[in-house]
Amino acid sequence: MELSRTINSDKRYYLDENTIENAASFLQTMRVFNDAKMDLYNALYDQKYLASGPLIDHAYPVFLKEKYKTNDYYNAAIYTAASGSISSQKELKKYYSTTITVDLKTRDEKIKMIQEALDKKTAVKNSIRIYRKDGRWVTPYPRCQLKVKGLMIVLFNNINKDDKKPLAMSFYPQLRAF
Repeated sequence: MELSRTINSDKRYYLDENTIENAASFLQTMRVFNDAKMDLYNALYDQKYLASGPLIDHAYPVFLKEKYKTNDYYNAAIYTAASGSISSQKELKKYYSTTITVDLKTRDEKIKMIQEALDKKTAVKNSIRIYRKDGRWVTPYPRCQLKVKGLMIVLFNNINKDDKKPLAMSFYPQLRAF
């Protein structure tokens, strides 16, 4: 019995450099391989997860020989590629689900933060309405740093760097929009 080896090369062959002697045959072989790989992937998926498909009746070499007229050498390579894709996706499924869970958690936190900011702004708006109507200032939310002096709202967190005093802004012209 004579042993033969397959040597994998580092060299890349490019179609536009005319280094492949029969490029059309090579491309046809790759098309058949990829089509067979996709069909076998779908058949293996159906067999494994849906308990149906063409592999229920007979094995994958028979399926590939009937459909693509390939030999056992190509059948083994096609099976390796297709089953490798399925096992890779199975391993990555847990990673994908945890990634989605983290993304959803981050999105929920952002929605909660934006909703809190919106609630504060709505509370300030309602306090300004009450002040304009009744003349009394209602603190919009706990630890609110807004103060009212006449027709001015004083923002204590915005300090004017030149004067070192809190900035004040008039809200009376803005109230006309309410």
